[in-house]
Amino acid sequence: MWPHAVRHATVARNRVLTKVADDMWVPLERWLGKKPPVDMLRVFGCMAVAHVPKPYRTKLGASALWCVHLGLAAESKGWLLWEPSKNVLFDNRDVKFVENIMNGK
Repeated sequence: MWPHAVRHATVARNRVLTKVADDMWVPLERWLGKKPPVDMLRVFGCMAVAHVPKPYRTKLGASALWCVHLGLAAESKGWLLWEPSKNVLFDNRDVKFVENIMNGK
């Protein structure tokens, strides 16, 4: 999980003020020329409930999965999640976060 933690920390760090800048710009704002979105940042490693789309579930199957949040997805607009019971990483946009519970504890 370390590569995901480092990537998440880098994404968060590029969206907050640094001590180097005197003019109140964040690094990503300087690069893009506009304010970066911060509404998609969540606590790394918190529990998340991911919606399972209808084509991927059975009639009596679960409509949501408990997962661990690993940061923003690289190839899509969503979050990277890990399902510990199957040891699977996947991207999902339809997620509810439980930020006060870390790794199911």
